[in-house]
Amino acid sequence: MFARIFEQQFQPYRDGYLVYPSRKAGGKFVTAAEHATLVDEFRQRTRPVAIAGWFALFLLLAVGASFLSRTILPETLHWLASLFVMIPVVVWSLRNTTTPFRLVRGRPDAAPPRTPAEWRAVGAAMFNWWQIGLLALVGVLQLAQHGEAGPDAAARWLGLASGVLMLLASATLAIRKWRHRAA
Repeated sequence: MFARIFEQQFQPYRDGYLVYPSRKAGGKFVTAAEHATLVDEFRQRTRPVAIAGWFALFLLLAVGASFLSRTILPETLHWLASLFVMIPVVVWSLRNTTTPFRLVRGRPDAAPPRTPAEWRAVGAAMFNWWQIGLLALVGVLQLAQHGEAGPDAAARWLGLASGVLMLLASATLAIRKWRHRAA
């Protein structure tokens, strides 16, 4: 699944591929050999054993953060423990998914920038229907969990807002995917 999403960053072009580093940048040329190397390296980093290792590390950090939250340590340490859990995951994700953009930095444009309609079509093709449904389900569960009145009003409103945003995002993705289904 991760490799498919990674490979969608590349568009076949002549004897290689194009990578669009941003919405306003033109397509940068990547040779077939560079593409194969990037995809192989990404597959190595996201193979099941590597993902299981990252999941085990994340679980270990989450258990440690949970243990710290049960103790009578100051609130600042609870916040730092949460950051300690999330920062490695975010850094790993960003580093691995932006590798093609770092590779093509400074290269001349091989193709003009995509039009907004092309970007919408690419975005619609990036998600499967089950992924959109899963996002909607999580949004509904957020609304159900935080819909009841509780002692912490701020947490309740934050939960409700995140649930509404997830439902809006899933609805937007579903509409775009439905409109671009023939493409």
